[in-house]
Amino acid sequence: MNGTLRFSLQNHWREIDELEKLGILPGELGRCLKSLITYHPYNAFTPEATPMLIQQAKQHVGNGFVLVDEKRNGIELAFDIVVCCPNPGEHTRTRKFFLLIPKYPGAKLKYLDEL
Repeated sequence: MNGTLRFSLQNHWREIDELEKLGILPGELGRCLKSLITYHPYNAFTPEATPMLIQQAKQHVGNGFVLVDEKRNGIELAFDIVVCCPNPGEHTRTRKFFLLIPKYPGAKLKYLDEL
């Protein structure tokens, strides 16, 4: 998909449903996005990143998306979608899962050990 998708924070479920009905977003990716947007503020359990969902996310929201918070004077919040992956070779029960990371135009986030 070309361009960055925009959703309102208050109505994102309805807006994503409409994109699914129009065939713009695959249903499973739509459900994933609804969960990510709903649970992001609470750092809650986020959707598992299956190979199929990763591919769909890269195709449809690879450039991230924007949420518009109508209750806060239309403030726009931009997000990238990332995948948390377990370290290779470590015995862990960690699964791959999606996270939303705030996006800052003209900047790149780095871990402290990268600086």
